[in-house]
Amino acid sequence: MVTFFAWTDFCDDLISKAHESIAEPVAAEIRQHFFIKTFEKELCITSSITQEDTNGHSEPSQEDKEIEALNGHTVSIKLALLGQIWLHIKSDGFAREFSKWLLGD
Repeated sequence: MVTFFAWTDFCDDLISKAHESIAEPVAAEIRQHFFIKTFEKELCITSSITQEDTNGHSEPSQEDKEIEALNGHTVSIKLALLGQIWLHIKSDGFAREFSKWLLGD
């Protein structure tokens, strides 16, 4: 985590101090090559619980309940991480690209 936030600080500082003609493309590349291609895969969670298990029962098994609880905890951690990243960013260009990635255009 320390390395990740050090990298975020570096990118943020680079974007804030660079000329606008360089800062915008750098921020866009970070969004495209890191947030979309790498980080997004880590945030995606697929739930293993379906409406009916393979035995035809409508109640999820204990294992399914445990997996769902773990997924809920994981979602909370990932949302907290996204919040910390947002609070960490100071430059307008990096904040704009992060919000485009998170919320869309």
